[in-house]
Amino acid sequence: MEREDRELVVIGSLSRETEDTIFSVLNNSGHQILPPEQMVALLSDAVSTDVAGSLVGSLLRLHQVSSRTESSISNLIELRKIRIDLADDYRSEKVRGLDVIERLAAVPTVRLAARAIDLSYESDNLLQRSRVLTDIRPIFSEDAGSIDGAVVAHTLRLRYDSAGLDREISLAVDSNDLRKLIFQCERALLKEETSQMQMIEKADITTTPRQSNDIYE
Repeated sequence: MEREDRELVVIGSLSRETEDTIFSVLNNSGHQILPPEQMVALLSDAVSTDVAGSLVGSLLRLHQVSSRTESSISNLIELRKIRIDLADDYRSEKVRGLDVIERLAAVPTVRLAARAIDLSYESDNLLQRSRVLTDIRPIFSEDAGSIDGAVVAHTLRLRYDSAGLDREISLAVDSNDLRKLIFQCERALLKEETSQMQMIEKADITTTPRQSNDIYE
């Protein structure tokens, strides 16, 4: 059984009481933009962390597919139900799991979180990983028979996604470049904090940093 099918069975096996509790927790969180990990933490009082993670992941993935295909949530749910084999031993759990997901997908908190993630990654190139490699490069004598000195060198390596393709670029940087980079990163974090505070205090609009899409993995 594939992962999504297993998760669907688990969700469909939740009691009605647990389902109602999850709905209330999400619905009562207001119109906040919650990161996926915070949504999981909120639900962890009602279900295990693993189940909460599966549920949040299923909800956000459904919204992602809906956005990309321009299909409604209800249509996607119906299509998924049709694809479930009538002879499937877990058919009833899967169908109920889809019903639970459809109900929870309509909660404003879920819709805001999904939209925040989509907007966060509306870009041609998405950073996947960054590393700074440091090595010592020897300076050899004219006859290469001895080492007269050495240079400490840094390489900034960026791995990124470009139109679905993994790409990588390596940049030679020195200590001054690294200090400037640290300064710019710290400044960017401060601007993020200032922007959030100003939007909330002056415009009463909830904001959030760019959301991680790890929950889709």
